[in-house]
Amino acid sequence: MSPPKTNMMVLEASRKKIKAGDLFVFQMSQEPNLYRFGLVSKNDFNLGPFPNCNLVYLYEACSESIDEVPELNKKKLLIPPFATNNLAWSKGFFLTIGNIVPGEAEVFSEHFFRDTSGK
Repeated sequence: MSPPKTNMMVLEASRKKIKAGDLFVFQMSQEPNLYRFGLVSKNDFNLGPFPNCNLVYLYEACSESIDEVPELNKKKLLIPPFATNNLAWSKGFFLTIGNIVPGEAEVFSEHFFRDTSGK
């Protein structure tokens, strides 16, 4: 038996320029009444041969309303921080709701990534 599918819901497509500190929401199909929150830590992150990526955090914190932003804690992430392009916003999976100045509670001061060889 295969595990249930986990899909992100489409909220609203946007081609707005992504900025460091952008706070965004996303929704999962299995939780249609909850908004999950994310943060763009950096928008000029260079990861190997990929320049100008967005360094993104997805937090465990959730709310039933976009307007009720819960406490965002870097120690309570859904997955480790990752680098991505703008497709999640242009396809409507991530919806920017504001911009904040990230503090040490929300983001790590350093990030380390492994390449495909494990280095």
